[in-house]
Formats: sequence, C-alpha cells, structure tokens
Amino acid sequence: MEQRSLCQNARIKERYGRVNEIVGDGCWNLKPGETTDDTEMTICVLKGIIASPQNPIEEIGKEFLRWWETDPKDIGITVQTAFNFYQGDWLQIAEKAHDELDGKSAGNGTLMRCLPVALAYSDLQKINEISALQSQMTHYDDLASEACVIYNRIASRLLNGEALNRPFRQKSSITGTHQMGAAVRLPAGWICRPHNGMGALLAVVFKLI
Repeated sequence: MEQRSLCQNARIKERYGRVNEIVGDGCWNLKPGETTDDTEMTICVLKGIIASPQNPIEEIGKEFLRWWETDPKDIGITVQTAFNFYQGDWLQIAEKAHDELDGKSAGNGTLMRCLPVALAYSDLQKINEISALQSQMTHYDDLASEACVIYNRIASRLLNGEALNRPFRQKSSITGTHQMGAAVRLPAGWICRPHNGMGALLAVVFKLI
C-alpha cells in the first residue's frame, strides 16, 4: 500500500508540478480558499455554542438552516435528507431521515463538525451531552453520536496536555462502552439506543491510541 501511494504521488507531481498556493477548483469547482460542507457546519456548531453556551442546540439549528439557505455546493446525503424534513423538531427529522434512508444514518457527517464542542467546554459531562445532541440533530443512529463523544473526549484530553500515546485505560468512562446512556444524560425526549457491538469497536480504538 505504501509503495502504491508513493507511485500515485509521483504521477500527481509529474502531471501538476508543485502547488505553492491555494488554487481551488476540484470536483465542486471551488474558488481559492472556499470551504465545503464539513467546514461550514463546523462553523455553525461553533456559532451556536457561542450564542447559547448552556443550551446551544436551538442556535446550532438556526445556523444550520441559515447555511442551508445559501444553497451550498455540497451537502451530505443524510444531512440533506434531514433538512428536507425539517418542521421545527430536530430529533423528529433525524428519525424520519433515518427511515427514509432505510436505517442508514450512521455516516461521519456529525463527526466532521463536532470538534468545537471539545474546544468550548471543559466539563466532560457537558462534552458528552453536546457532542451527542449535535449529532442527533441530523443522524438518528447512535453510532454517529457515540463516535462524536469518543472523538471529543480524546480531543479534550489532548487539549489538557495528555500525551496521545498514553493508554486510555478507563474505557467505560468515555462513552459507557456498551451503555452510552450511562455516561451521557440527555434531555427529555432525546434517547439513546445502545449498540452491543460498540464494545468491540471501542476496544480497537483504545488499543490503537
């Protein structure tokens, strides 16, 4: 795989030369420096948290809708499907999108936008809560929200000076392993559907880091 990657890099360099500036273009014909959906939705999460730190979900939702109204060049399938159903209740639209997509709503769209949560909060319970809630706004499957919790818990520990190669020995303290609901207290109406397979996935994650 490494040799194949080196060959591909050599062919790219041979064809395009050295790039010393942001040139844009690509499959979305972007302007130099123009961002796509992952960056834009990350900014939405950040703005929502700044506007209402204690309970940012409503403000994050407003930012999502403002961005959607700009007719973005790119938007993920799960997010687009959820937005199409929006009538004021984020959890409801996430479930409808989940059903519309035949139960396939565990994409990485919420993971790509979740980092502002770790940057904004120091309390780990709050990180768990907001990481999960911002995910459940568009992605109904708890695999998506659990991934966000894992990611932001790791980010938080790094931001607090912990070395990345230090073993994460307390697995259940990050997501509750098999029962994420034990670690994350969600508001009334927001639910958690635990996946028995998450324990195995988490074991791999913790072993790698």
